[in-house]
Amino acid sequence: MGHPEEVDVIVCGGGPAGSVVAGRLAFADPNLKVMLIEGGANNRDDPWVYRPGIFVRNMQRDGVNDKATFYVDTEKSKHLRGRRSIVPAANILGGGSSINFQMYTRASGSDWDDFKQPGWTAKDLLPLMKRLENYQKPVNNDTHGYDGPIAISNGGTITALAQDFLRASDSIGIPFSVYRVSNESHTVDDFLRGVPEVRHEIFQEWEVSPEKARLSSNSIDAGFKIRPTEEELKEMGPEFKALWDRYFKDKPDKPVMFGSIVSGAYADHTLLPPGKYITMFQYLEYPASRGKIHVQSQNPYKEPFFDSGFMNNKADFAPIRWSYKVTREVARRMDAFRGELTSHHPHFHPDSPAASHDIDLKTAKGILPDGFTVGLHMGTWHKPGEEYNEAKTHEKIKYSAEDDKAIDDWISDHVETTWHSLGTCAMKPREEGGVVDARLNVYGTQNLKCVDLSICPDNLGTNTYSSALLVGEKGADLLAEDLGLKLKFPHAPVPHAPIPKGVPTTQLVR
Repeated sequence: MGHPEEVDVIVCGGGPAGSVVAGRLAFADPNLKVMLIEGGANNRDDPWVYRPGIFVRNMQRDGVNDKATFYVDTEKSKHLRGRRSIVPAANILGGGSSINFQMYTRASGSDWDDFKQPGWTAKDLLPLMKRLENYQKPVNNDTHGYDGPIAISNGGTITALAQDFLRASDSIGIPFSVYRVSNESHTVDDFLRGVPEVRHEIFQEWEVSPEKARLSSNSIDAGFKIRPTEEELKEMGPEFKALWDRYFKDKPDKPVMFGSIVSGAYADHTLLPPGKYITMFQYLEYPASRGKIHVQSQNPYKEPFFDSGFMNNKADFAPIRWSYKVTREVARRMDAFRGELTSHHPHFHPDSPAASHDIDLKTAKGILPDGFTVGLHMGTWHKPGEEYNEAKTHEKIKYSAEDDKAIDDWISDHVETTWHSLGTCAMKPREEGGVVDARLNVYGTQNLKCVDLSICPDNLGTNTYSSALLVGEKGADLLAEDLGLKLKFPHAPVPHAPIPKGVPTTQLVR
């Protein structure tokens, strides 16, 4: 079958949103000619797509293993101490969904409400979220769907390391929230879905007990979402306090930071001593910094001017600095903890109480056969530190102003994006720099819509795969209305699993 000479709809880009639009329209009317154009490779039967264990290869920028991605180098930035940042994006059919590490999380309800556009509130979008989902967990039918095309489930195993992480988090006041154990129980996962009644019920406790103002949710990569306590907020400085009052204070479903753990070292392993590593990550959910990107030529292949804007707002330093301290305290309380890799911590003064210390070789007998160990860290030799003392890990580290400066410098030297770039064609009034209206029409054009995450006028504090699907679903609705079509949805129910009794042993916090 040859290419058609004329089509009714051209969808440029086969990412999650574009694929949803093309699929919904084609299913609605078999006579409608829909062309989907994708510049990347076909993902069909690609082991780098259907084998999650090798997903990480898609992130290697080496000209060999990066066939599913492309990378854009930004301008040098004084806010990154003269460094460029690298912004990656998927380059394959399915877009980020093909290399997404199987992550699925929804945005907070207030994220959509912040768009301030008709038809785009959390209440408006919840039916579309449900329409997408083939949810395979026993939860409230009011918040999730079971007949959609996107199958969602747990991975099936909560590792010992994940349980260790959750227990240690609980020990410093970040409680573990069981997703749902009965029809009557409401959890953090509920209000992150943007259901106002549930959100109000949960946050009554916040208003009564502000000292408990941390929130946590179990997620597939063993992480937590946190907000600072009142005491911590005082220590975070005036820039962030102003941002808090303006953006977070009255939106309790917005986490400030997301912290997670990975069972491995994100580093050049040729420069690390043999051993077992864990890496703690800190993610700023709603950065105040803003970048800019613009074409520089009529030549579509010329790279645009791209300023990532990372850390160009001072308010972003305080929450990342705070989250580093929190995740460090969690790591030090884990049963698996035996020491720190100094080369991967801020450069504190050696005499500072905050200075990290390499693992004591005398306590690392399991690293190599017969207890043989090495102390080579990133090309430099370190003498063994003090003998590991578990009791000391329960004493919180004290940080000076000099230590905070070291953390901020480390942030500038290392901060990067996590594949969730958005907002370059914002949905807001044209006089405010907007590119599309609430129906996704591009200003100043006809028969042209933009349907992907570039339309977001504000940040989404989440892994953005589910949000891209949702924008595609909304775009399909709007296009169908313009074309006079009625979308059709195949029925593919998943048998409901029984509601579990009590708390599964894998979810118990010791």
